[in-house]
Amino acid sequence: MRCYATTFLFNTYRSQTAESFSELPQSLYNLHSLKSLVIQWCTNFSSFPVPSGENHLTSLQNLQLWSCGGLASLPSGMLEKCWSLQNLRVNYCNNLVSFPLHVGEIPSLFYFSISQCPKLDSVPTGGLHHLTRLRALEIGPFSDMVDFEAFQLTFNGIQQLLSLHTLLVFGHLHWDSLPYQLIQLSALKHIHLCDFGIEALPHRLDNLTSLEVLHLVRCKRLQHVDFSDAMPKLQYVTICGCPLLEALSDGLGNLVTLQQLRLENCEKLEHLPSRDAMRGLTKLWYLKIKGCPKLEESCNNRSVPNTQWSNTSHIPKVEVGGSIIQDLHKSHF
Repeated sequence: MRCYATTFLFNTYRSQTAESFSELPQSLYNLHSLKSLVIQWCTNFSSFPVPSGENHLTSLQNLQLWSCGGLASLPSGMLEKCWSLQNLRVNYCNNLVSFPLHVGEIPSLFYFSISQCPKLDSVPTGGLHHLTRLRALEIGPFSDMVDFEAFQLTFNGIQQLLSLHTLLVFGHLHWDSLPYQLIQLSALKHIHLCDFGIEALPHRLDNLTSLEVLHLVRCKRLQHVDFSDAMPKLQYVTICGCPLLEALSDGLGNLVTLQQLRLENCEKLEHLPSRDAMRGLTKLWYLKIKGCPKLEESCNNRSVPNTQWSNTSHIPKVEVGGSIIQDLHKSHF
């Protein structure tokens, strides 16, 4: 990895090629017109200056910290008076322990991401429900010191955010449930659930009436996926890295708007829903199966009756094991 040294580009302060770069100067807060601050792959970067006096980053709209391995904490007043901040991302900072920023005091945020910081031992405070303009939220996983109850409290009131359309949540394998607030987000369009220890999808998914995209990733205890609760707008479903999942129930047929279904790295997956349930998915035009050896073998075996191929042969485009085995309507591409 290379580190970016500090240069100016219009109203952007970006780090570029400086392996010894370890801290920002106090004069940073004199840059009242600064709109974007991005620090990436600076392994020695360890500290922000603490703001003093009347100097604040009042014009800052974009702050991103990526892969700053030396960064352990952020000063509590760093974003004070950042009334214009729209994009805040803190990702892959492996030694970040403290995040004392009160995000509820930044109501201008459109995108907030605090993820892949495995030593972070406290969740963001200030109330996410105050972020009335928030469109996308990415959060977790944090240190094992953050228990499920504390993590769940982070989402209190989030169902009030009618602007929130995209949600990415990373948990822990020993958490056997999802924060209950997540199934109350009637305006949500895209949800990505990763690394939870759930054995089945929660009931009342039909509350997610606006959901269009569902990703279930590395939920390694997941055994049952039942869509008996219809989600009237769901178009894209991905299930990836769920090694205990053996079959998909006929409830999948309730997803009448489903267009794309991706099944990847589910080693025990052997059965799709019944032929009638699959043929009821009249809008499904793309099916991808990869890393599911039992299901791949059955789908590839067209000559033997009652294989899984008979459940998929009507789908315009079918990709199995990395190869396109059927493409009836190339005009889709």
